[in-house]
Amino acid sequence: MQAGWLSAAEVGMLASMGRRREARHWARVNTGRAGLAAMRAFQDTASELALLRRRMGHTPVDAPMLADEHALLAALVRRAVTSPDWR
Repeated sequence: MQAGWLSAAEVGMLASMGRRREARHWARVNTGRAGLAAMRAFQDTASELALLRRRMGHTPVDAPMLADEHALLAALVRRAVTSPDWR
């Protein structure tokens, strides 16, 4: 189910290590060190969220998991909104 947290382009970029590297390179070239740091943080947060969601699909979901999910979604949105112009 699509919830709209990530664009189709972001999902494509996150789905492959090669595309992740390309995105970090693009961020560094176009927005400098701050952009590279922002891209890394965005990718790391999205990866943590994906791993948590996978775990939630295989184990009973508890309150700490839901709190972690909420925090990661908030961080993902915050990173996307406050990042240099790479979105």
